[in-house]
Amino acid sequence: LHTNDAAGTVARLQAIGEKIVNIAAGVNMIVAQRLVRRVCNKCKILKPIPEDLLKEFKKELKNLPSFVKVPKLTKTTKIPFARGCEDCNFTGYKGRIGIFEALVIDDEMEKFILTSPSISQLREEAQKRGMVSMRKDGIIKVLEGITTFEEVERVT
Repeated sequence: LHTNDAAGTVARLQAIGEKIVNIAAGVNMIVAQRLVRRVCNKCKILKPIPEDLLKEFKKELKNLPSFVKVPKLTKTTKIPFARGCEDCNFTGYKGRIGIFEALVIDDEMEKFILTSPSISQLREEAQKRGMVSMRKDGIIKVLEGITTFEEVERVT
């Protein structure tokens, strides 16, 4: 299905005629993905994270579930920036990688879906229950040196 995120899947299934009872009972997990370009390892530049991004990243990544591994985030943290070289055809990027979010439909979430929540309510509830958004997954991949924040911003 084409949706903006995992939470939008329930509304899309309803829009194509499926009953909410069947959706809630018949779906175990919804995974949404977007592709971001990988920063070229041969020419990427690692620079200290700008102060404004440090604040934004800390805000975005607080309250993550304990099972999510996040690289240390300090004033000395370095993040990649694209530069461009012959190897990447002077784009600064080579290859792609997915950023993901997974909405698990357990018994409690099934009951919540049966109340016909809005997409934003469903997203909020899923995040309370531990869903990591695509944007947050992208930020983690920036901190791991896999992609740039500009890429994450572009696709999320």
